[in-house]
Amino acid sequence: MSVGMLAFFGVVAFLVVMFVMQARIHRKAAALVGTVPGPLPPPFDTVVQGDTLLWFHSPTCGPCRAMHADVKALEQEGRLHIVDVSQNLPIARAFSVMATPTTVRVRDGRIIAVHAGVLRRAALETLGT
Repeated sequence: MSVGMLAFFGVVAFLVVMFVMQARIHRKAAALVGTVPGPLPPPFDTVVQGDTLLWFHSPTCGPCRAMHADVKALEQEGRLHIVDVSQNLPIARAFSVMATPTTVRVRDGRIIAVHAGVLRRAALETLGT
């Protein structure tokens, strides 16, 4: 078998693995809808009692940086809470965050919507409504 064929099959195998991993992340995110997050430390224990949008990110995440301007604007309006997973790992675990960026809408203590990946501002505002 030639080097070109080996490279081709290597790339195809890599793409299949990445697709399977993405599908797994989205399936697990969908399974969270309707659940109650684990015990949360203050101030998040009271934040999730109303209608809250949480945005989980990492400082080293490129897609997170692409969303940063929209997210910051919503945070300044008081409509979103930013959670750095590298600083708040227990909170990320309570919400079963597996990838960044992940956006979670919580209403009355229950997760009503989860989206793993990049969202534009309009989609952020309407997630789970």
